[in-house]
Amino acid sequence: MSFDVRSETFHMIELPSSIHCDSLITYKGRLACIDANNDKRLWSLEDATDKHKWSFQDFLSPLYKMFELQGSTHAGEFIYVPFNKSPYIELYDPVGNSWRRLEFEGLEFEGISDDEFGHTKAFTNHTESLMPL
Repeated sequence: MSFDVRSETFHMIELPSSIHCDSLITYKGRLACIDANNDKRLWSLEDATDKHKWSFQDFLSPLYKMFELQGSTHAGEFIYVPFNKSPYIELYDPVGNSWRRLEFEGLEFEGISDDEFGHTKAFTNHTESLMPL
């Protein structure tokens, strides 16, 4: 869904019919999603006008089977969070095909059940507008 400030109207943003998107992220300042049918394909909204032009790129991340993609950084790195209660996240750079780990110190996970604390959540920088209107 997009909102045109000038005309004060909402518009439905259509996804390509061939993809199934579970969650949306911001990637390089654009609305994007990972295709749930193909975990290695990233779709980005190139044109938010009536055309709704989407493009995709394929990347190979060794992390997608053990981690959940929860967003991206302004540098274009994907933020992966482990499915278990681990005090770290992995950042994957699809351009350089490299990754780095960020560990959180001082967090205690002992004695916390899965019901109380499922897994780490990553919240990327706040974005007021996904695309200029």
